[in-house]
Amino acid sequence: MIFNNKRSIQDVVLFHVVILLLALISCLDLTVLAETNFQLVNDWPDLNVSSLKFYGSAVAIYPRSQLLVVLHRSDSWEEAGHNLISHDTVIVLDRSSGKILSTWGKDQFVKPHGIEITPGGDLFVTDLKLHQVFKVC
Repeated sequence: MIFNNKRSIQDVVLFHVVILLLALISCLDLTVLAETNFQLVNDWPDLNVSSLKFYGSAVAIYPRSQLLVVLHRSDSWEEAGHNLISHDTVIVLDRSSGKILSTWGKDQFVKPHGIEITPGGDLFVTDLKLHQVFKVC
C-alpha cells in the first residue's frame, strides 16, 4: 500500500487500532456484569457521616486496605468564589462499617474536584478554581 500524505497513514493506523479494540472487546465476558445483583446497603455509611453535611463528589480506595476516601466539593460554583473552604473537605471511612476514621482539608482547597490514589498509596486532589493538582502525604 502506497500513501501520498500523512493523513492517510494516520487514518489507516487509527482504523487498525479501532479494529484491534473491537476484537479485544468481543473477547470479554460481559455476562459477569449482567449477572451482578447490586443491593443498596441501608445502614452504610454510619449515621455520623450525615451530621457533617458532607456531599461527596469523588471516591478513592486505598490499595490493600479498608480505607475509603471521599472528597467533598463546595456547594456551588458561585459559592466557592476564590476563598478557601473553611471546613474539612475529605473524609476517610472504614469501607466495611462506614465509620469516619478522620477528616481533613480545611482551608486547603477552593473547589476540590477529583481524588485519586496510586497503587503505591500516594493521594492526589485536583482543584478546579486553583487550577492545581495537589499531592497529599
